[in-house]
Amino acid sequence: MTVKIAVLGAGSFGTAIAVHLARRGHHVRLWGRRREHLESSRTQGRNTRFLTEIPFPEGLTAEPDLEQSLEGCEFIVSAIPTKGIAAFWSEHAARVPDGIPVVNAAKGISTAGLETVDEIFRECFGRLRSGQIVFLSGPSFALELAKGKPTLLLLAGRDDSIVEQARTVFNGGQVKAYISDDVIGVVLGGAIKNVIAIATGIADGMNAGTNARAGLITRGLHEMNRLATRLGANPLTLSGLAGMGDLVLTCTGDLSRNRRLGMAIGQGKTLDQALEAMQGQIAEGLYTADAVAQLSQRHDLDMPICMTTAAVLNGTLTAEEGLRQLLARPTRHERA
Repeated sequence: MTVKIAVLGAGSFGTAIAVHLARRGHHVRLWGRRREHLESSRTQGRNTRFLTEIPFPEGLTAEPDLEQSLEGCEFIVSAIPTKGIAAFWSEHAARVPDGIPVVNAAKGISTAGLETVDEIFRECFGRLRSGQIVFLSGPSFALELAKGKPTLLLLAGRDDSIVEQARTVFNGGQVKAYISDDVIGVVLGGAIKNVIAIATGIADGMNAGTNARAGLITRGLHEMNRLATRLGANPLTLSGLAGMGDLVLTCTGDLSRNRRLGMAIGQGKTLDQALEAMQGQIAEGLYTADAVAQLSQRHDLDMPICMTTAAVLNGTLTAEEGLRQLLARPTRHERA
């Protein structure tokens, strides 16, 4: 069945999702904030800023006008970065009819109110409409998804029928879409793994070795589990696609923005220099690190990797000091 879809957010991941959904036979409009960017993308039949090598398939159109993007749509994907979700959806949620699925693709935590993306959407749409919101996660680099490489995704929500609609829309081709009702575990796994990826990137940039990388991933998963379960997540979720799966990909893959940011810092670049090298791409972990550090303090949780990463990013510690600090910690029972 062909569905009319609006993908809001024309960055790398929004574009990759739009390409995949158009290949599935849906009619897709891709909208972004910069009108000239969308106009040039529509003219050239490809995103002229991100994933520029991927041509738009039949059924995908870049649409510079938000109202036109939403007109008559039956399904919405929100690929707006975490820091922009509240401002955008507090203004535009009323435009979305009841019952239309809204799939969020951002993975982060608000630095202002320490809110998960789930909490932000519930504030914007209201608790009575929160069942419309579905959260996309899983190990999925934008470029590989856009190229049609085999990819496993996870969709989580509170309304089973809405989640099933989303699964039907996404599933097919080279994409297998699984479902979950553990919204808390899925959104926190997706957010925290970005912080751990920056940490492993820093270690890789310092040539700390693959032993160190494996250790950071493993203990990072422990920290992820600690905070997520304290906030109500099912621990099994963190051993699945939204937890371990996404964590391994983001901590080891060369396409990982968060790992690349960490590597630049580990190689001695300043944060400004590292961000400049990102060429406008957003590493959500940069903003999530401080939020996770604050949440760990609020809930009196020991999360040394996340705390140290936040300190390196805000300039309190150098990368070398952070590594020394982690190695100097006393050892204890592994499950503690």
